[in-house]
Order: sequence, then structure tokens, then C-alpha cells
Amino acid sequence: MNKKNIQIKTNLVPLQGLGVNSPSGVRGSFFGLFFLFLSLSVFAQSSLYTQFKTPPAEAKPWTFWYWMHGAVSKEGIKADLKAMHEIGLGGAYLMPIRGVEGSTYPKSVSQLTPAWWEMVRYSFQVADSLGLKMGLHISDGFALGGGPWIKPAESMQKVVFSDTLVGGGAIKNLQLHENGKLLSIPTSVEGLDKSLRPLIP
Repeated sequence: MNKKNIQIKTNLVPLQGLGVNSPSGVRGSFFGLFFLFLSLSVFAQSSLYTQFKTPPAEAKPWTFWYWMHGAVSKEGIKADLKAMHEIGLGGAYLMPIRGVEGSTYPKSVSQLTPAWWEMVRYSFQVADSLGLKMGLHISDGFALGGGPWIKPAESMQKVVFSDTLVGGGAIKNLQLHENGKLLSIPTSVEGLDKSLRPLIP
């Protein structure tokens, strides 16, 4: 195979178009870049301000929308949703709370009845026409899905504790009792509590 010598000729050409072939040109280019970045920064801040004043739909807040004791009507639904739209909300979580018992509203609608589902359907229809998003909370009950079918033993529970303060320095063998003589026991709730034994190394 014949080898050929390849020569590459390079020249340094002054960037006369940018005016950087002199100290004054370098300073001018620096200030030009500085003002360019400053302009971009001002534009970005202006854009952020504009977005803050008119946020996109995904940035708008939502609200909880309570239907207390079935006191709901189509007129009230439309008025509520229009008010949400006017103040700039992005959507609402529909949260029905409790049944019609104790309601002072004469046209209360009981949950899960055909009339109640019609109110829910109408809510989504009006929300959609206003550009609002809607979510349906798994009420009734703040414990998310509670109800009379949940037995007390299966309901939400909490851990309670008691403590006993003792002096240190001279204790060699401390016995923790469950008869109230030394370590007090938290009060039982409906006899459904379960004892968590102290963990002592």
C-alpha cells in the first residue's frame, strides 16, 4: 500500500466580524454578552411574573367541596362551581359528609340514591363546561371509607403509652410490673386494646 503524506495547512484568522482582534474589541464583546445575558434574565423574570399572574391549569389550586347532610341542589351546585371558576381555582374534591339525618334543608338528598347520583353527574357536567377538574372523595368519613359496617376492632387505632420516672445512679435491677404498682397502664378503650410489651435491652 502506498503511503501519501497529507499536509493540513491551518491559519489563525482574526474574528474581525466580532471585533475581538483588539483589546477594545474584547471589551466590547464582553459587554455585548453581558447585556445579552441581562436581557435574557429580565425576559425570564417577566415570563415568571406573567405565569404567576395567569398560572397554567396544572398549577391552579383545588379545594374541598363539602356536601353536608345531603343539602345540595342543582342551583347551589352551579353557583358554587361558577364561584370557584371566577376566583381562579383549578378544581374541587367533592366530599359528601353524613346522611340527611339532622338536616334543616327541606330537599336533602340521601347519599347513593338515584337522585344523589344525578346531582353528582350534574356537578361533573357543570365543572367540565367551566374547565374545572373534579375528584370524588371516598367519603363518608374522614377516615376514608369508614361506616357502620366497620367494627370497632377494625377501625383506626392509636398507640398510647405511659411512663414512670425513676432516679438513676443506684438502680441495678428494675422490675416493670403491669399491676399498677410501678408502671401505670393506659386506660383501655372498650376493652379492645392490645398490650405492647416494653422493649428493654
